[in-house]
Amino acid sequence: MPIRQESSSVTTRRIADKMYARNASLLNQIADQMETMTGGSGVVARFEIPQPTIHTGNTVHNIRVDNSVIGAINTGQIKSLNVALDNVQNAGSPELANTLHVLSEAVLASSDLSPEK
Repeated sequence: MPIRQESSSVTTRRIADKMYARNASLLNQIADQMETMTGGSGVVARFEIPQPTIHTGNTVHNIRVDNSVIGAINTGQIKSLNVALDNVQNAGSPELANTLHVLSEAVLASSDLSPEK
């Protein structure tokens, strides 16, 4: 399996984010020391240290594909459809969302359509 390489802009961004987090942490430590020496508390502003984003993959809770004849699914399209179903549900039309959900699963489970369609 080939190793996936990041683009240089992504690598540069990641390095810059780590440097910012490190510097913010050091400045917060210095602020703590200044407040300890002067006896004040909460006087000096603190920097928010960004937490890394953890990607857990696509979670689609509206559409499920089990035991299907589908060879490959465009996960971007499934995610778009999932978001659309969520929006319909949140807009106050749960019946329509359920109908579209049933239709989507029926289309995915159907063996009548060729992969090209």
